[in-house]
Amino acid sequence: MDIINQFLPSILSQVLPWLLFAAALVLMLKLIYWARQRKSAVIALGILIQMFLPDPNVEKTIKHVLACKQQIRKKTDENSEPITDN
Repeated sequence: MDIINQFLPSILSQVLPWLLFAAALVLMLKLIYWARQRKSAVIALGILIQMFLPDPNVEKTIKHVLACKQQIRKKTDENSEPITDN
């Protein structure tokens, strides 16, 4: 019994991450299967997850939009002729 108690924590610490990964994988596969069958609860869960998880490309998209707006402003400023009172 002493041998089992001695090695059990080290075995669990090595196996537990893989068990959690396998459980997450099975859960994701099951959710995909339900979503393909158009289960409304899974689709609602997907929408909620999408709402609360951060989008990694938000900052990149904001910078791109601002750069495009600046280019448009420069073009309109170059194309507009100054008004003269002759």
